Amino acid sequence: MADDGVRRVDPYGTDTARPPRRWRRPISALIAVVVALIATSIVVLWRSVASFARPAAHDVAIEECRADGAEVDVGVAITNLSMQQSSFTVFVTVTGPSLSRTIRSITIAVDDVAADSTTQRSASFPSTATSAECEVVAVGGPLPFGIDIGPLGVQE
Repeated sequence: MADDGVRRVDPYGTDTARPPRRWRRPISALIAVVVALIATSIVVLWRSVASFARPAAHDVAIEECRADGAEVDVGVAITNLSMQQSSFTVFVTVTGPSLSRTIRSITIAVDDVAADSTTQRSASFPSTATSAECEVVAVGGPLPFGIDIGPLGVQE
């Protein structure tokens, strides 16, 4: 560059889009942190979904399925057949008498079942049905991040 006959040189160069050197390290560090956070999030998500899709060995049974015209009560008993404490999600379909139509699907979370022990959990929901039948349609591991994503092909 020239200004009144005096030649000046742009120290950063006019034809480059690079930031000044003093910003290169902080920007590189920020990029590294963002990449590490994304990678960690992917690993955590993968492990959570895998844990849900592959529950520990178990045995499950419907203990209660009662409709009284005001609500339906559903109770399950799940036995942890593995050698370590595990959590489960039990998916139950409740059907009513008219043409065996589904009244509702219900998800029952059963957390921290000790190894080789049985735990019972129940849930209820409002309904005008006076009779109902309950069926366990699937059992998964713990819900990923507490979000009910449905059975996703996990089986009883």
